[in-house]
Amino acid sequence: MRIAVAMALYNGREYVERQLDSLLAQTVAPDQIVVCDDGSMDGSAEFVCAYAQKHPLGERIHFAQNGKKLGYAQNFYRAVTLCRADLVFLCDQDDLWKPEKIERMRDTFLADPSISLLACGHTLIDGEGRSFTSARYPDSPGTGAVRRVSEREVVTGFRWPGMCMAMTARFWNEVRMDAVQIDAPHDRVLALLAASRGAMAFLDAPLACHRRHGDNSGGEEHRASSYLRRDFKLRELRTSRSWLDAQIARSEVFSPSAGEALRQYRAYVNLRVQALEKRSPLLLARAWREGEGCRSVKGLAADLVSMCSFR
Repeated sequence: MRIAVAMALYNGREYVERQLDSLLAQTVAPDQIVVCDDGSMDGSAEFVCAYAQKHPLGERIHFAQNGKKLGYAQNFYRAVTLCRADLVFLCDQDDLWKPEKIERMRDTFLADPSISLLACGHTLIDGEGRSFTSARYPDSPGTGAVRRVSEREVVTGFRWPGMCMAMTARFWNEVRMDAVQIDAPHDRVLALLAASRGAMAFLDAPLACHRRHGDNSGGEEHRASSYLRRDFKLRELRTSRSWLDAQIARSEVFSPSAGEALRQYRAYVNLRVQALEKRSPLLLARAWREGEGCRSVKGLAADLVSMCSFR
């Protein structure tokens, strides 16, 4: 089984060396690492090219430069398209992989060929590499068990960042034309497309360290103080609503049950947005009442507290 890693690069000079080191130190090394740069201005592109020339396994690194800025999701899609492998792992520029990540995930695919997309567990590290925990994203038990992930779980309780994911080339070839047209994060789109086919699974093993820092897209989301701020909650919920709208607009590419879950969750998120905009406990109570199957006790409680915030 030929294995590739698709890395999206953009101004990642500070952390990319450590990530590349962790990729090439895998117990099963990837046959190909495609690094697709989206117009970095911090020397990232030059560094990766120099790294590839010096490392003993550097010939496995294939560098590509986008002719124009594509944005986060489309840069990932281009990187995947450039991969030549049976199994493609998605990779952020600033995380760290445990040495056995590729081997254990590959073995899971081999044990169950019906899996098209597999996600593993992860832990959190900060900008300096120190481990920390988050009440919003608790660590998984790490049992090593493999289970299927439903469409509703993807829609209402997404907790698998793309850096935890690997997919078969066959699945990518089936969905690529649909995925690239949906203006939502690539990991959510790919997960829902796989779950719609009954082909997404989760391996309960923390095989990567997900770095959260001020310069990446989720750098603030783990902080409880942010989660209790009204401005942060509104921004987060409005963003979620726009992603849901983008997926609903192309709901025909998902299963009927996925489409229904998207619409129900969109209604629930919209009620929460209205409740926070108007500082209305009554609207929040309505979200609780009408959000069965979608609602989060923790999220709604945070909404209620954040209504009292001046920010």
